[in-house]
Amino acid sequence: MIICKIFSFLTYFLPQLSAWTCAAVSLDRVVGVLFSVHGRRYAVEAARVKHLLRDEGGTGAPVVFLGVPYPVLDLRALLGFPAWDGPVGGPRGRVLLLVAGVSLSGALLTHVVVTLTALPSGAISALPEAYSAPERRWLRGLARLENQDVPLFDVDALLASHLERRHV
Repeated sequence: MIICKIFSFLTYFLPQLSAWTCAAVSLDRVVGVLFSVHGRRYAVEAARVKHLLRDEGGTGAPVVFLGVPYPVLDLRALLGFPAWDGPVGGPRGRVLLLVAGVSLSGALLTHVVVTLTALPSGAISALPEAYSAPERRWLRGLARLENQDVPLFDVDALLASHLERRHV
């Protein structure tokens, strides 16, 4: 049921998905939302995504959706990419993925949502020891998609790290 709910939100932002149907996904798969930050693809578990919103160029204050505040996490800044130089709002602007972890919630500021995809459990591997990027602590593993490794975010670790950094 949660997959169908997320699917309906995604079709609003990705009309090309409207030809798809929402179907049950077997338990040996993780359904992920594939998105892009600074031209690089990342993924997050779809079950953690509560809603998608267009960024309207706010002041960095939390986004409030259905009475729930979501602190904004600018993934470009967190991942060490240069500041956004494109349009702030509108159809070519950025997208907010409203996500919820076990006890925290946040709005991940991304460039574009690419698609909703099923990730077979065998396609997700642990991070190699040589993977020393600073965001390693926020990643659950690497998903193999189209012969490319796509980092899969651990929403709980990312939100906890962001809140720790804000309150330090």
